[in-house]
Amino acid sequence: RLSGLSRAELQELVEFGALEPDAPRVEDWTFPARTAFIARRARGLRMTFGLDSEATSLVLGLLERIDDMEERLRQMERQLLR
Repeated sequence: RLSGLSRAELQELVEFGALEPDAPRVEDWTFPARTAFIARRARGLRMTFGLDSEATSLVLGLLERIDDMEERLRQMERQLLR
């Protein structure tokens, strides 16, 4: 509900590995809190660029890697400034 995505869109994003539910059965799905941010990001990408679920999953994965690398870079910069 928080994401604005339909159930079918969520299922597709789970199938392509962009989102990971806590339970294997669709009826029991709950998601970690961070998933709401990722799902809203997915919705924005879909609306802005007209991406399908497979492309959205790919872009989300790349953005996640960029976020991780930027965090690592910030950590290294803090260590150098000590």
